[in-house]
Amino acid sequence: PMAGILCTPKEGVIDMDKPLIQTMLRYTADGGEENDMQIYMMNHVPLYDLPEMMENFGVEVAFGVFPGLQRPESRGRIHVESTDPSASPRIELNFFNTEADKRRMREGMRIAWDIVNSDAVLEHAENVLLLDQEMIDDDDALLQVLEQAAVHLSHLLLFDLPDAAH
Repeated sequence: PMAGILCTPKEGVIDMDKPLIQTMLRYTADGGEENDMQIYMMNHVPLYDLPEMMENFGVEVAFGVFPGLQRPESRGRIHVESTDPSASPRIELNFFNTEADKRRMREGMRIAWDIVNSDAVLEHAENVLLLDQEMIDDDDALLQVLEQAAVHLSHLLLFDLPDAAH
């Protein structure tokens, strides 16, 4: 699972012809297994499926920094509830079921926050969306953000599809 910190880009920063991910950092979380975390710099994150965000922030595409667990302890489940092969299964992602996963993702979000708030990133951003320092510093508030916003990287593959239906 991964979650991210989004920024509204300054004019000319986003190039939809470039790959979604060009930069990635692999590291070991405090108390984690070797190379159990990654941080991705997402060059363009379309907000088409989030019309309220598009309206509130006045952009169709953002960019951001996304930490992700590479060796999660938590496990989800897939339930086949029908013999109909075209029926969708019920999926329980269960991303943050263990304290270790919660701790590592909070750490990853705090590192991502520091990266986003560096001069090198802020020079390309109009502003940082949805999060503030108070939320980043509060374990419970940050976990609530993670539980609401976490996705699996496979979900983001749609961002690179040309003329994706929105």
